[in-house]
Amino acid sequence: MSGDKNPSPIHRAYAITNIKTYVPLILDLTARNYDPWRDLFTAHCIAYDVLDHIDDSYDAPNKPPTDLEWEKLDAMVKLWLFGSISQSLITSVHSTNATARKIWLNIDALFCENKDAPALQLESELRTISMGDLSVHDYCTKVKKIADLLEGLGEKVKEKHVVIHAINGLSSKFDGVANIIRHSKPFPTFSEMRSMLGVEEQRLLSTRVPSPSHDHHSSAPSLLHVGNSSSTRGGGNHNNFRRNDRRGGHNNFNRRRPSLTNTTGAPPSRNNHYGWVYFPPPTPQQQPLPTSSWG
Repeated sequence: MSGDKNPSPIHRAYAITNIKTYVPLILDLTARNYDPWRDLFTAHCIAYDVLDHIDDSYDAPNKPPTDLEWEKLDAMVKLWLFGSISQSLITSVHSTNATARKIWLNIDALFCENKDAPALQLESELRTISMGDLSVHDYCTKVKKIADLLEGLGEKVKEKHVVIHAINGLSSKFDGVANIIRHSKPFPTFSEMRSMLGVEEQRLLSTRVPSPSHDHHSSAPSLLHVGNSSSTRGGGNHNNFRRNDRRGGHNNFNRRRPSLTNTTGAPPSRNNHYGWVYFPPPTPQQQPLPTSSWG
């Protein structure tokens, strides 16, 4: 046996080929997702034993170890950072020959140096928030996100105030449950408020106004009868007109307005007017008298 030393095991961090699988958030200035992104990235570094590349473990006095293995791992963590932020942020936080720790500090400074302006904007959004057409789940998620962002900026909002702002922005259909929440003692927590709103939302969705049915609606048979009788009378008048037209009684119908007097000069009956056209009543046919059974 030559007595060669066993090679050192490969570090677990090299097995990560896609950081987005483990940190599914893309950090961006407009997304307001720095706090959850920071927590996810820190937890990932702890799990793979590379937290010392972003905290201050090897940062005093800003000279990381010269060990080749450490430098490789540091480059790996730096690639993770660049792979989990937007392209516009890469330009803002990039530094030449910077370590992963330096990139981490640049990101932190970009999001945390000026806290007053975003905090004021978030407080205004929370006070004036409105539910609109959002569902209870989406609306409560939006309220909680604003409150969490304020806490991340050092402006923690009392839970009672978060609940008050949330119920003030509810749609009018939740007025009943909103009044119950306002007068509840003890005052509900945010989770309890969300649960109460969810129950009310399900109740409103399950309430259905029965649509009128032709079988049970009182006016439906009458309307149907009128439509059928009108159609029948119209069809009969049309047939009479065609028969009268063949007899020569209305040859001038398409050329001029017909006279409202009949050929005998007698004024027509008002009941016999059909629009603009006068149709003379049909000649009644003599019905034979019924024979008496006594005869």
